[in-house]
Amino acid sequence: MGVFTGFGSWINQNSQEPLKAESTRSENGESKSASEKDTNNAPAKKKKKVVIYYDEKEDMRQERLWHKAEKKHPWRNPPPKIKVTNKKGLYHMNIELTVGTTPNVVYYVLTDPKGGPFFDYKKWRDIMKNTSRKVLKENGPKRVIMVEKALAYNILSLTTISIPIHLNMEENRKDLTTNYKKGKVILMKEFHGNYKVEPIYVDQERLCKKRLPKSPEEYKKCSGGQGRIGSKLTINHYFQPYRPFNIPPLSWFIRGNTIKTSKKLLNGIQELTSSFRRAGPPSEEDMKASEIETVEEQHSSMGNSYESQIKGFGRLNFPIGMGVFPGFGAWINQNNQEPPNAGFMRSESVESKSVSEKDTNNDHAKKKKKKDVVYYDYKELMRQRELWYEAEKKHPWYVPPPKIRVTNKKGLYHMNIELTVGTAPDTVYDLMINPKGGPFFNREKWRDLMKNTSRKVVKENGPKRVIMVEKAVAYNVLSLTTISIPLHLTMEENRKDLTTKYKKGKVMLMKEFHGDYKVEPIYVDQKRLCKKRRPKTPEEYKKCSGGQGRIGSKLTINHYFQPYPPFNIPPLSWFIHGITIKTSKNLLNALQEMALIVREAGPPSEEAIKAREKNIIEVHNF
Repeated sequence: MGVFTGFGSWINQNSQEPLKAESTRSENGESKSASEKDTNNAPAKKKKKVVIYYDEKEDMRQERLWHKAEKKHPWRNPPPKIKVTNKKGLYHMNIELTVGTTPNVVYYVLTDPKGGPFFDYKKWRDIMKNTSRKVLKENGPKRVIMVEKALAYNILSLTTISIPIHLNMEENRKDLTTNYKKGKVILMKEFHGNYKVEPIYVDQERLCKKRLPKSPEEYKKCSGGQGRIGSKLTINHYFQPYRPFNIPPLSWFIRGNTIKTSKKLLNGIQELTSSFRRAGPPSEEDMKASEIETVEEQHSSMGNSYESQIKGFGRLNFPIGMGVFPGFGAWINQNNQEPPNAGFMRSESVESKSVSEKDTNNDHAKKKKKKDVVYYDYKELMRQRELWYEAEKKHPWYVPPPKIRVTNKKGLYHMNIELTVGTAPDTVYDLMINPKGGPFFNREKWRDLMKNTSRKVVKENGPKRVIMVEKAVAYNVLSLTTISIPLHLTMEENRKDLTTKYKKGKVMLMKEFHGDYKVEPIYVDQKRLCKKRRPKTPEEYKKCSGGQGRIGSKLTINHYFQPYPPFNIPPLSWFIHGITIKTSKNLLNALQEMALIVREAGPPSEEAIKAREKNIIEVHNF
């Protein structure tokens, strides 16, 4: 839970392009989006001039002084001074940071609309970024903003999760101050504070001798215009966790992580300003070009000079949980009139291409693309979908609740799950191993339950393959908020036997995390159509039922997990045990909802089935 509510870097990823419009302390009466400017340039010329709240030429002169000094004697970034006190459970964190650049630049970095990204190059991840931002009220240099941030939060050095922070911020771009308070912050009963940026007269002793200037004008005069102005950033942050997180040892953990995360963000701003000093100011030509651009296109930016200053930086790139289902995926198209994509099927294609490649090169794709290899009877699968569709219209399928049993042996939890699903086994397995991993979506709360963030096929041999996958699972904490838990897994799939084994690569808080699942057929209409006969195979069942018997699925999951200490000790172990079961039930419900969509949608048209049959090769005896 960092204390920086408005951080952002104003460096564009491509230094050859000017900085985007939103990144400045300015106001524009008729601001427009980039798309509006591109499609309607004529009205853009009628915009009002940008109003900024600082002396732009003086700031650029300071940038030149800092750049020259940096080449001779590089500025040493002093460590932040952090003091934390506790009064009746309310923590107060006071931070003072000295930064080697002008106050305006520091405040711009803090209030940048993009909120970052603050990037950790060692671990190659965002430290903090804005996910949404809305200006509620604006009056001159003052404005009120609602912002949602995603903050990287390290848990016991095991893994990193993304913490959502909803804040209301009051900015004063003239006085360089900001007050903020929580809208919604995970685990936090209190979460508010303020920060301000003040000037520091760096060369005062050397150039002004015994005189103590009280304003930038006096400092400029006594130093002969050669004195650099640095910044003092002062932050007062107050926070108080909800129970039981305000009680030791949990309160110690939150306090320590808050300080650690804040230091990382402070390092981020120091690294940014170091880049500014090394890069130096823009050329006069760039300055003039930026000024003209600002007047004509009305960029609400960090100031004319800062747009052109980007060109001096060279190429600076700032790259923008516990469920038991490690392979779920949804293959239902949002438009029910369209058949599911071919890629949903359990198949392999030697020359698969991206959507963009197919769209731009359809002729070549059709000629060169090899047929998909599938390990089931496609016609029989479509016939089963037709049976389920007709039965669903007459007598909707009753969705039975999952059977979940959890045991504990020497700290290792074993969760056994049995779920009956009203659709064919091949369809269920396809949903489980879909490459996109979903989305498993909760329409009530309008969020993903689980999705794949990365996936790589390591080895493939017919229906068997080994896959490395990273998933993001929505994890509800005390019904206060939802965080995204990363799961790194290695999976062994058998697309013919409909079985999968998985084990952890890296899973938050978990010492052990592995398991398996399988999908088996259930002969739903056996008693009604086969009477006393008990078919042992789908072929026998089809014969005794006269081809009218539906085949359902039995999904069996065996999941093993063991948390690291101290999360394996009550009451923390009870919390993780309960949340794991709850998250798993959410995913099981999502699977049942998808199966319902399959039943109600019915099979694709005959034309679509024939087209699909031409593009597949069935392998039944591998």
